[in-house]
Amino acid sequence: MRKATFGNERGVALLVALGTMAIISVLGIAALTVASGSIDLTVWDMSSNKAFQVAEGGFNQALARAREGTLIDGGDFTAHFPNGEASVTVTGVNSFIYVIKSVGAHPNLAEPKARRAVQATIVSIDPEKVFFADSAQGVVLGSATFDGPLYVRDELALSGNGRFYSGPLFIKDAPATLSPTGDLDMAGSAEVGTAGSPIILFVDGTYPAANPNLHADAIFTDVPDLEMPVITGDDLQDLRDAADVVIDNDNDTDGDTPLTLDQNAESTSHVNGGNYLTWTKPAAPGDKTRKLDVVGTVFVDGPVVIGANQVTNVDYPNTGTIIANGNIAINSQFVPDPVPSPKTDWPEGTAMGLVTPYQVDLNPKTGDDIFAIVYAYEQINFVNQLYFYGTAITKLFDVQSNPHI
Repeated sequence: MRKATFGNERGVALLVALGTMAIISVLGIAALTVASGSIDLTVWDMSSNKAFQVAEGGFNQALARAREGTLIDGGDFTAHFPNGEASVTVTGVNSFIYVIKSVGAHPNLAEPKARRAVQATIVSIDPEKVFFADSAQGVVLGSATFDGPLYVRDELALSGNGRFYSGPLFIKDAPATLSPTGDLDMAGSAEVGTAGSPIILFVDGTYPAANPNLHADAIFTDVPDLEMPVITGDDLQDLRDAADVVIDNDNDTDGDTPLTLDQNAESTSHVNGGNYLTWTKPAAPGDKTRKLDVVGTVFVDGPVVIGANQVTNVDYPNTGTIIANGNIAINSQFVPDPVPSPKTDWPEGTAMGLVTPYQVDLNPKTGDDIFAIVYAYEQINFVNQLYFYGTAITKLFDVQSNPHI
């Protein structure tokens, strides 16, 4: 892994730099030809080819905006090329499906010798708002509730009162070396979408079409193929070298010494220039709230434990990322300061990124909130009946005790 990949990143932008991308899927494409006037066929054919290249160029610029997260409904523009101009129109079907039409003209739009048009419907999802599980058989268990979008590779099994709302839902077949999957399985009272708010479903394998609890207003069998960004133990030295702040309590890179921020941890600060991690313990006796302030990218050589031992609330007032050479556990409420209203507006404002090649355990008290952008290469465990706001990227979700995610 190259250090340059991480060296210029700050805060949760690091998590996106690790390889997460917008989900882009072209659902349908059509090429149209429009000729102007009566001209020599050979000349027109040359102009037509150039107009088509221009139309493709305008369409590709729209796709680039989708990947950057800047594509919007009504975001029409004109693209200029050596061979001509393209008029590009963007029509939003909903918050993640767009119709893009690019009309290319040679030599220009005002006086075209030939015009060609390319039109397609695409799906574009903000990478900060997608749950991603690279190997997710049984990703939703019991009575858990997911608000998507959700992308899973392998199989999605819902049972009991398991719920999936607010799509889209992507279920991608596993690699060819594994048994063919990509299935949606539903049992018990499990529900996907609602009658009043059906979802869009992308599924490679089978799905229970006759199940009355499957509410989909569109089902596509062409699922975009995304690769999970891979961070394993071999990458840790690069991450350590690129971090703004390094916390190593035993001056050894074995990852054995945990950073424990709980009821018994006194106020502490780790600073390097304008980047820092500080933990603030209130002066008032009996105050069970704490503040964790992170700016920049902080590498911890060991596991990280946040909360626990009667800490009721940890808030963070800035945007930053913690990378740990060990598991990460959050054992109390973990929220930005201030908490957005409504909560679903997050991550507008402050945000915390948590990155580890290992596991993340989310185990606050029943009913607590956790706001975070989480990457755990091995597994993310939703242990309690919590409310999780953010993004989770992992190989495997382990969901227990009816959380709302």
